[in-house]
Amino acid sequence: MSDTQDRERLDRLGHLIDAMKARLEAKHHLFHPDQALSADDIERRYEMLRAEVADEIADAEAHGRCVGALERSIREWFDALDAGT
Repeated sequence: MSDTQDRERLDRLGHLIDAMKARLEAKHHLFHPDQALSADDIERRYEMLRAEVADEIADAEAHGRCVGALERSIREWFDALDAGT
């Protein structure tokens, strides 16, 4: 590999790390038990939980499992418990 290719790969990796750091900081703010949340924060927190559940369901369905409304609801409840709510 050339130096240019190595640099481009490192730059992409750096951007991924920065994005993950920002995501973790936002998640810490939204899910810290002592944090007083605004309505916008609560909405963002809900959307993050909803996206996590959607990813879990998509993964289960990709492996041939059918996920019904009851299981979806239980998964959402479990994720809310895991988040400390």
